[in-house]
Amino acid sequence: MFNSVFEAVQTAQKTFVNTFVTNEEIAKPMIRMIDSQYDTAKLTAKAVLDITTTLASATTEKVQEAMKFDFTKYADAFRPAAVKK
Repeated sequence: MFNSVFEAVQTAQKTFVNTFVTNEEIAKPMIRMIDSQYDTAKLTAKAVLDITTTLASATTEKVQEAMKFDFTKYADAFRPAAVKK
């Protein structure tokens, strides 16, 4: 889902480094750091997406259970005896 955004940022960063950093001893670690950032961002996005999906699923399940509850019957317990039929 977010991979194309991450890839675009990674490509832009690498292009910048390859264009403007002329010292190879500095450029190589920078490229490794960019690759590490990309991998970390992908893993983080996947974890957040998995957590969000799980929470949404659990919430939907609980809402569906709540919809089955008979609120009228529950409210009858609080009505005065004269009003009950």
